[in-house]
Amino acid sequence: MGNKIPVPDDRLQKMIDMLRLNKKELARLWRVFQKYDKDNGGTIDIEEFYKLIEEDRTVFGDSLFELVDIDASGSLDFSEFVQTVGTYCLFGQLDILKFCFFVFDKDKNGYIDSDELHALVEMLHGNNPTSNCKNALSQFDTNSDGKIDFEEFQALNVKFPMLLFPSFRMQENMMINTMGVKWWKARKGLLQDERDKENAAEEKLRMKELQRQHRNQQRQVKHKMGFFSYYFCFFKRGKVLAQIAAEEAIRAEKREKKRQLREKERLAQKNRKELENLFNDDADKSEENDRNGAGGNKKKKKKGNASLQEKKQELKKRKKEKKGGKDKELTREERAARREARRAAANDG
Repeated sequence: MGNKIPVPDDRLQKMIDMLRLNKKELARLWRVFQKYDKDNGGTIDIEEFYKLIEEDRTVFGDSLFELVDIDASGSLDFSEFVQTVGTYCLFGQLDILKFCFFVFDKDKNGYIDSDELHALVEMLHGNNPTSNCKNALSQFDTNSDGKIDFEEFQALNVKFPMLLFPSFRMQENMMINTMGVKWWKARKGLLQDERDKENAAEEKLRMKELQRQHRNQQRQVKHKMGFFSYYFCFFKRGKVLAQIAAEEAIRAEKREKKRQLREKERLAQKNRKELENLFNDDADKSEENDRNGAGGNKKKKKKGNASLQEKKQELKKRKKEKKGGKDKELTREERAARREARRAAANDG
């Protein structure tokens, strides 16, 4: 791979933007990656990953590794490495608890039963659970329903902090061996400040909108009640405001129905146009096929019809000529017979 940082793909670029990484910080993460990439293959396998977090291999650590190893290659490239480290190191206490709960809730039904909780302890502590853990296992179900939800899971962590301690220790080791705990805490604070500013700006806009709506409502109430009633019958404002709200709800419902009707008509018109275009395309294709495929046949057919008609006309002509000849011959015989008849008559006379 060499000492050159790989060109960021989409995943790495998202992490660079999220962590606000500059070139020096990205280069520092690249050096850490190369340190644990012993074979210089451009990836860190699961054994090298456990050396980074300084933990014995557990099912919980494997779950964290597999969560990012999307292609199930059994190794992390630099992009996956930055995503793993950046995501887990930025987790707060609540985020780690949620991740643990997600990993241990195998059925993904929002609960952890007794078997899953025992598996949790084995994941984090191996086969040597402490007495604190054993005590937690005996008291895990606070509402006696045979299951533990996330609220109970949080209470369990407060009461028995050693139960989930390995997951927090894993985060601390990851911080130490990458950018340092101080850097990660400072970056957490920076990102939190940005989120707080964004939330404050959104809240400010929300309050402005509420104030605008309130002023608008008061104007409507004043207009509906009149100047005198508005100020001297102020106790009626609430009732009038409720009437205005009900009227506005009715108008909003009508607007929504009209909008749905327009949308329905628009879709119907769109479907009609699509069907028309489809039929036109089919008609054009059929005409083109007729022109291309049957054009030669039409010409041949025309020529054939013309020759056939000529033959018929020629045959009719010959028949007429034959018929005319017979008529002429019969006329001569008749004339000869008539002459003979006249002669015989003369002789008799």
